Parts: sequence; C-alpha cells; structure tokens
Amino acid sequence: MKDVCTISVHGPAKAILIGQRRYSHGHGKIRKGTVYAMVDPWLYNEYTDGRKLPPAYDNFAAGNELVRWVLEQVPR
Repeated sequence: MKDVCTISVHGPAKAILIGQRRYSHGHGKIRKGTVYAMVDPWLYNEYTDGRKLPPAYDNFAAGNELVRWVLEQVPR
C-alpha cells in the first residue's frame, strides 16, 4: 500500500499488524454486524487499474482480497 498512516483500536476491535506495533486496518464484531476501518487512501478505482502506481502497489489484488473478506463476514 502507498502512503499508509496508522490507527489505534480499542474495545472489541482487532488490528492487523503491519510493522513495529503499527496498525493500518481494524475490524470488530458489533452486535450482528462487522465494522471495518482502513487508513490506506489509495484503494479506490482511480488507483486499481494498474496505470497510475508502480506494479509493486497491486491495489486491484488488495481490493479483491478485501471484498472476499467482507463477503465472508456476512452471516449465512
């Protein structure tokens, strides 16, 4: 990801570790739902076509993985 900042999580939220105790994503189960927070400002359609960022930033693949995870959170 490009230009990532960090967040703090509390309560029922869980964080995803990206480095030395720095977090870029958080999620938590709240009642019947799931809350997701992401600090990467580059994961939107302008930067997922592979033309505006170097190949090392594969935002299209990151977006696909995020959508897959979100769909897994939906109760069946």
